[in-house]
Amino acid sequence: MTTTCELHLRRRTLLGAGTLGTAAVLGLDPAARAAGSEPGLQPDHITLNPTEDNTTTLTVTWRTSPEVQTPHLQVSADTANPWGFDTVTVDASDSVTRDSGAGYEHTHHSATATGLQPGTTYLYRVGDGTNYSGWMPVTTCDPDAQRTSLIAMGDIQTGHTEHWTRVALAALKDRPQARALITAGDQVNTWDSAAEWHALNRAAGKLPRTMIWNPAVGNHEYRSTDSGELSAQYRDQFDLPLNGPDDFEHFAETVYYHDVDDIRVVTMNTYYRIPRNTADELRWLTSQAAWLDEILTDSPREFTIVVMHYPVYSSSPDRGNPELRAYIEPVLEKHGVDLVLAGHDHAYVSGQREMAGEDTGPVFVTSSSSNRQYPLQVTDWYDNGALPRTAYHSRSTYQLIDVEDGTLSYTAKDSTGAVTDEWEIIHHPEGGRTVTHVGGVGIPEEHLPEEDPTSPFVDVDPSDEHFEAMLWAYDSGVARGWADGTYRPLTAVNRDAMAAFLHRLAGEPAVTLPKTSPFSDVAPSAEHYAAIIWAHQEGITTGWSDGTFRPTAPIARDAMAAFVYRFAGSPDAAAPDVDPFTDVSKTSKFAKEIAWMKAEGIAEGWSDGTYRPLQDVKRDAMAAFLYRLQVENGIEYAG
Repeated sequence: MTTTCELHLRRRTLLGAGTLGTAAVLGLDPAARAAGSEPGLQPDHITLNPTEDNTTTLTVTWRTSPEVQTPHLQVSADTANPWGFDTVTVDASDSVTRDSGAGYEHTHHSATATGLQPGTTYLYRVGDGTNYSGWMPVTTCDPDAQRTSLIAMGDIQTGHTEHWTRVALAALKDRPQARALITAGDQVNTWDSAAEWHALNRAAGKLPRTMIWNPAVGNHEYRSTDSGELSAQYRDQFDLPLNGPDDFEHFAETVYYHDVDDIRVVTMNTYYRIPRNTADELRWLTSQAAWLDEILTDSPREFTIVVMHYPVYSSSPDRGNPELRAYIEPVLEKHGVDLVLAGHDHAYVSGQREMAGEDTGPVFVTSSSSNRQYPLQVTDWYDNGALPRTAYHSRSTYQLIDVEDGTLSYTAKDSTGAVTDEWEIIHHPEGGRTVTHVGGVGIPEEHLPEEDPTSPFVDVDPSDEHFEAMLWAYDSGVARGWADGTYRPLTAVNRDAMAAFLHRLAGEPAVTLPKTSPFSDVAPSAEHYAAIIWAHQEGITTGWSDGTFRPTAPIARDAMAAFVYRFAGSPDAAAPDVDPFTDVSKTSKFAKEIAWMKAEGIAEGWSDGTYRPLQDVKRDAMAAFLYRLQVENGIEYAG
């Protein structure tokens, strides 16, 4: 029996609905007709759309040639009996004919059936009384559903037929029973290309015919930032809820929400660069933030997913969106949003913001299902207090979202079906939740942040002057510190310790010890005896004319320069023509050695132009001198 169901009449707001004009007819997209994008009497581009009540209503859009005069939707209860259909017919409530820009006209239709039962499988088809699509199954949503599955994808954009088809097929194979397909914007590359929109629909196959298609609008759905003109192809392809804020006409059907079983899915328009002034850019975001706050306050749904094109945390440093962090992220955190799905960056990253050390915040995901992949860089995450857990590029990805028994399981896979990322979000009956990163391919080593340095000494802080040099001295074995864990950075370096530093810096070469000490005040049992003997034998130190070495006397900065100069092999350096420092005369003792140190960048002196040659060398400065010598200048022991 054929009856007529209550019509759900709703005209869509058609921004930029006029024809594209003579230029379009002359071939803005000449490849479209050759590619077979021109429709006929048989319906194509059949799409299940989200509604404000997915439990009892079903909205379908499709496309035909303009010759079709009686477009309608037919719905029947599911049956195995080919003669047992109890058909309800709903005339199209909206049919829009326009120039495709590819040398032909096409008509998009929309029809909505109401009065359906929650959680019930129906069959539907579209046609005109003669030409029909095949019957296709669809199950209405039910907040009490035991299990709900969704498929999500980032940018599709390019390579629809050649590449994205396999991603769509893999996703459908994984979750044929999914309730909805979420795409995070940039469904096409050229905003109004009939050929690209047709290729998108052909590549999508059964996906939009068997599950609700939830699109976000991306920048590539617009003609340009300056025009703010949304693609007529997008407007006609989808018939989306008109329940978003009305602050900008651009928000109609680009900012909306609907419920898929016990999941509230919210879609936002983050193309905030359309407004011509800063004040309107701000209002673009604050109005959506206020609306988001309103619809999530006392939401009846257990889980929440927010979809947007621009990501809160970017995988490219020149694509950061601090405005989203300032105005949108606080609302996401306030209401405990579970997943934030984004695209735009053409790479994959998932992670969380660090929230007082608790893994309770939203999981942010940026992904791409396209063959267009961009270089990966996650500094925008680290620099803004977020922690990425999985990151990669050059892998077309789809995501599976499953909700069952108070747990949301998130799995990302590449087009081969290999698992690349997994999260689990558990909502506890008593309140609160636990968010766990189950596993994934990780972060490429080159993108891991440098760990904050820790000090090996109790009296040296990473913020101290010369910390890097002291850490190097410790790691390389040049400076070992004391048994109590101290380094004593401001303690003067004694002459015996100076010999030990240089001996270790040289790799602690073997020393032939003499039968008697060459210095009257250095006994064979003395600390650093071998290092002192080595320094003497290598000509690094000669001691005093009275036969002493004075091992426990602090070494002055001028003598230190002489030691280091000789350690380097006494390079061929001319005596200075001018005073190297204001307090070091060109004729003074060790002037040549000090001038060489300055020329090599080993000794910089003080900001007042002094070197202070007779001042004792401190242990922190000694580490700095040796670090500059070997690490920064590459000057090795010349022996």
